[in-house]
Amino acid sequence: MNYDNETIRLLHERKSVRVFEKKDIPADIKRSILDAACQAATAGNQQLYTILDITDQHIKDELVKTCDNQPFIASASMVLIFVADCKKWYDAYNDTNCDPRDNGLGDLLLAVSDANIAAANAVVAASSYGIGSCFIGDVMENCERQRELLHLPEYTFPAAMLVFGYPTVQQIERKKPDRCPLDTIVSENRYPDMDKEYRRKMFENKIGELDYDVWMKKFCDRKFNSDFSKEMSRSVAEYLNKFKALLDMINFNDDDFMYILGDVLDRGNDPIGLLRFIMDKSNMELLMGNHENDAYIILSMLMMEIDSEDTVDKVLTEDFYENYNNWINVNGGYVTMKQFKALSDRFVQNDIVDYLSDLRLYEALQIGDRLYILAHSFGYQHFDEDKELDEYDMSDFLYEHVEYGKKYYSDDNIYIVTGHVPTLFINNEAKIYHHNNHIAIDCGAYMENGKLACLCLDNMQEFYI
Repeated sequence: MNYDNETIRLLHERKSVRVFEKKDIPADIKRSILDAACQAATAGNQQLYTILDITDQHIKDELVKTCDNQPFIASASMVLIFVADCKKWYDAYNDTNCDPRDNGLGDLLLAVSDANIAAANAVVAASSYGIGSCFIGDVMENCERQRELLHLPEYTFPAAMLVFGYPTVQQIERKKPDRCPLDTIVSENRYPDMDKEYRRKMFENKIGELDYDVWMKKFCDRKFNSDFSKEMSRSVAEYLNKFKALLDMINFNDDDFMYILGDVLDRGNDPIGLLRFIMDKSNMELLMGNHENDAYIILSMLMMEIDSEDTVDKVLTEDFYENYNNWINVNGGYVTMKQFKALSDRFVQNDIVDYLSDLRLYEALQIGDRLYILAHSFGYQHFDEDKELDEYDMSDFLYEHVEYGKKYYSDDNIYIVTGHVPTLFINNEAKIYHHNNHIAIDCGAYMENGKLACLCLDNMQEFYI
């Protein structure tokens, strides 16, 4: 086949190589490949990735095991892991007191995109030197082991692994698998309407003379429904979700009841997803936090029907714009707002706003001889021991800070359990803080050295993720 230029030829002829000659890649060529990878297109010139150059044979041998037992990984001349890295910029923002919002799912997807674009550059650069390569998506599996093996901190994710080496003659001569016809992959201006015949045409180059239904069933079992595919989905979710991991740790079941002390929104990678998860659980109650209240104020106003100029003037006030700006740009509301807008069903959006409006500010639980007052916060400025809980203002439970140096109640059996202020700011430890009948439970799960904490009030057992 004739090609217009050498680059087009390389792109067309490149195929995965899994058998290599016993020949090292020279250091200058290796550096050239790495440099080409780093010249890849990148969002905002951020280079949201870190490339791990795996030279330790022990680590290569372990990657064989953690990546679905593929022995050619160990014999590759060069192994690169492209890590989607949301951490380095986040840390730089904290270094310079920028008060950054939490990293969100959108940030991770952008970093994964950056990492894979860089990986693709490395592949093309290697091909130009006659060096073969193979993508290993299985590096996304076995989250716990990969984290340990590669020392991956929070806000990082192994997006892709590439193995490189000089291909054997058999690999060079091996026919490249056919791709789908171009007109089944490219659609002008809109997503195409695909029926079974359209899809049959799309995959006919892969199926050949085999029965479409039989081939598809076998392929689904081998790929999509396989154990390694299920493990990949589990592992990716593990990178994203501490909360469900905590539930597994404490063996949370239908006989238990959990109180979450606010600030689910605007934190973590999937705040709306976590909120909806809690909404669906009859044995979980989210108490109002300041972030839930801020979100409710903004979202409820945005959901109002604007049917007259009078309504516009009442809703879109200077205070609204100021509150909106603070929520989005200062208090981490960007991810929450982005996910809320992405919900295609307005009824679901209304359910979320209604749920937020019904959140309670506190709960008082009698367990044995002890009375536990649960709230997001509990300020001391307006505290009076003889005051009923329902006599306090909302701000006392949401925005005012607890004074841990003061014992609020003279009764030794009354305990105040709160979140709001991470314990890392109280005593520099990501550990539940007990002092003066106060129990501070927010251990800074969203922070670099923080943890997600849970306290069982029946036996005071503590759990951490």
